[in-house]
Amino acid sequence: MFTAWSTSDPNYADHGEIIRKRWQSLSSDGTGKVTYDTLYKILHASRKGHLIPPMQTATEAFGAVDPEDIKQYQ
Repeated sequence: MFTAWSTSDPNYADHGEIIRKRWQSLSSDGTGKVTYDTLYKILHASRKGHLIPPMQTATEAFGAVDPEDIKQYQ
């Protein structure tokens, strides 16, 4: 999806393969590629950790859970 969006700009229309390869290097599958943890580590090592936004709790991100909604799964 990101590649399609990027290549919709006429200046980057023929850069699809380059964009795809660069973004595939960001991975969370543990294959040794760069992940957000790597980026966080680099920011902290560079004394730029303050630029990382604080993590949200599940309630902050998704709202409170209605106990009635849980009953259907018990």
